[in-house]
Amino acid sequence: MFFIIDEPPGLVVDSDYGMYDSTDDPIPESIHIHRGEIKITNPGDAKRRIKFIQAIIVN
Repeated sequence: MFFIIDEPPGLVVDSDYGMYDSTDDPIPESIHIHRGEIKITNPGDAKRRIKFIQAIIVN
C-alpha cells in the first residue's frame, strides 16, 4: 500500500483503490491510499514531484 504525503498540486494518481486528482478540475473525493498498479499523470507542463510512504502488510 502506498500513501500520498502532503497535497501535491496538479497531479492525477490512479490505482486499484481509486483516484487522486489535484488538477484545476479535481474530483470531489480524492483517495490518498493506493495499491497495485499505480499510474501517475502530470497534465501540465511544469515538472512536479509526489511523495509516497509505502506500507508493507505482513501476516
